[in-house]
Amino acid sequence: MANHESSIGDFVYRIDDSASKQDIRQWYALVSNSGCSVEFVAKGPFAILNTTWRHLDLGKVCINYIYNARPFRAVHKPDLREKQQNRNFKLVYTNIGTTLHHCGQTANIPAESFFLMDNTHSFEFEIDTESSIGISLNLQADWLIKYVPNPKLALAVPYSAKKDWGMLLLQTLKAIEKQNNLQSASVRSLIANQLGSLLALLMLPNAALLLQSKHQISFSALLERVLHDNYQQPDLSADKVAAMVGISRRHLFNIYAKTSSSFSNTLLRIRLENAQRMLLDERYNAFRICEVAWSSGFSDISHFSRKFKAHYAMAPSALRRQGIRSE
Repeated sequence: MANHESSIGDFVYRIDDSASKQDIRQWYALVSNSGCSVEFVAKGPFAILNTTWRHLDLGKVCINYIYNARPFRAVHKPDLREKQQNRNFKLVYTNIGTTLHHCGQTANIPAESFFLMDNTHSFEFEIDTESSIGISLNLQADWLIKYVPNPKLALAVPYSAKKDWGMLLLQTLKAIEKQNNLQSASVRSLIANQLGSLLALLMLPNAALLLQSKHQISFSALLERVLHDNYQQPDLSADKVAAMVGISRRHLFNIYAKTSSSFSNTLLRIRLENAQRMLLDERYNAFRICEVAWSSGFSDISHFSRKFKAHYAMAPSALRRQGIRSE
């Protein structure tokens, strides 16, 4: 059965097996109008959600308290209008661990955590338990940046709700839910400001670390692509790669040091992986072992054989024979 109650933008909506098609359409209309379009799909043998949803409108911030009695999958695929017009963010608390796919990242979100999403990008996560509690905050971007100047740095990062400012934020949200007298616009504004301050305390201490980390990840991915594009050059060096991406040789080595690897080891891995693919691919059966080595960027065949055997625990010729037998 569905029930809709409204007061200054607030409502409570319940949906279960008895919901009509009209109830379901109204549910999704409310979801879209209260933040961003999200498709909630019941998992397992269930055709529909069994959910109670309370929505509180605080102006620049809206709070959603969601109690689910069934596993579900949440998917957001913004259309062109949303990508162009929706500049809002969504902060989600879940008492159940999940895997989040968002902005090209896959993040493992532990139970009792908050995580931030950008509504202009798609996202997907699943809750696999019969009973779960979720709290989401729809945050207008122009409001959020007053407290968290660069919220995109915090996307898909889990923040614990079991300690420090995360715990205080969760306690505050639970206390707000218990209030029945929120009719005053000034009271709602004060509550929103309090939430903004807690978000700043939660996220800003890690801002510098997040910036460094995302810069690091970006450059590591760039270097990986450059090596994949140029590993066949026998004389490929750290100096050449650094020049290709516009950084110093020292900066390049520092980036690799922070990944617990090195330029030479990464290049060797990429070259060996290519040689392995060629040795197992019947299209290259006519290539001699030395030709596979040269095609993978090795100029010294003995060096190639030693490194290949150390990495794959067998000689290149043995791997090729094994691949031919398995065909």
